[in-house]
Amino acid sequence: MKRKHYSVLKGLGVTSIFVFMLFSISWAIPLSYLDSVSEDRYEYAYIDSYSTINFSSVKSLQVLPAFNEDGTYYSEIDNGIVGNIDENTGEGIITFITPGPYFVMATYLDDSTNVFAYGVEFIMRNGETPVTYEWHKIETPKPNIVITDPNPYAVKNPNPPPATINETLPPSNPDFPAGTTEVNDKQKWNDVVTYMKTLTNAHVELGGHGSSGKFYWDGQEVLNTTNASKVLNELKGHVNYLTFMSCLTGSDMNFLQEVANTLGRASGYTDCVGGNGTDWFINDKGTLKTAVPEPSTLIIFAFGLVGLASFMKNQKRKTILN
Repeated sequence: MKRKHYSVLKGLGVTSIFVFMLFSISWAIPLSYLDSVSEDRYEYAYIDSYSTINFSSVKSLQVLPAFNEDGTYYSEIDNGIVGNIDENTGEGIITFITPGPYFVMATYLDDSTNVFAYGVEFIMRNGETPVTYEWHKIETPKPNIVITDPNPYAVKNPNPPPATINETLPPSNPDFPAGTTEVNDKQKWNDVVTYMKTLTNAHVELGGHGSSGKFYWDGQEVLNTTNASKVLNELKGHVNYLTFMSCLTGSDMNFLQEVANTLGRASGYTDCVGGNGTDWFINDKGTLKTAVPEPSTLIIFAFGLVGLASFMKNQKRKTILN
């Protein structure tokens, strides 16, 4: 009996210890995906890869990465994004491994929520109107030459990133196809024009900032619907296709048409765009628009060719007669 009594006490002791441990263990609540974010402008933080963000008093952390072209997530939980929440303390952590745009919705213990935006080696810029920043990976541009503004974070920029960003950050361009010439040493717009005048019938991408129907270089507005023809006229024969790797420039087709009528072809994005050093992304509702010369312009061009041919024929006839 004494031995049996001892065994019961021992069993109760072990059970008590187990119950104590059960309630004292910190269980990890995993991260989950966020389907979408509401239409709004979001302040964001630029961070490096492998940066860890801490959250307090939370019971849920949902993450929205960019989407691939097929609708899958560009970065996945437990691969490109890792983290969890301590169920007992409400302390949460997220480490971002894969560069790109992210949104995080934190649900707190009092059921309130907040959405945070993070650009992991990726510059997320605000547009002119509220937009839904559900980013999608898209085709990387394939020009002959890419000219990138070496000072993409100029203070006078129309869509500047937060003031806390170190202005020495490198441009977040994607990897361009083999054979593409990348130029990033043209500080002033005049230097860009001078360089383009050395080319012959090239497809050029200009990587800078933009707004609807406008393009900026070194923080200054250099092209718009009013001046495009005049500014670009001297590039005829040097550039026959000009693409703008800038936010919102292509949302004004009148601007693209002016450029196309002058040079031959023009393209631009209707919403915010950005790269993570490898791939190229656009805001959810954005597209790439392209303009070609209007029929009237082509007719004038054709008449010009006919006139030139007639002139050359007459010159040849005069030479024979002489």
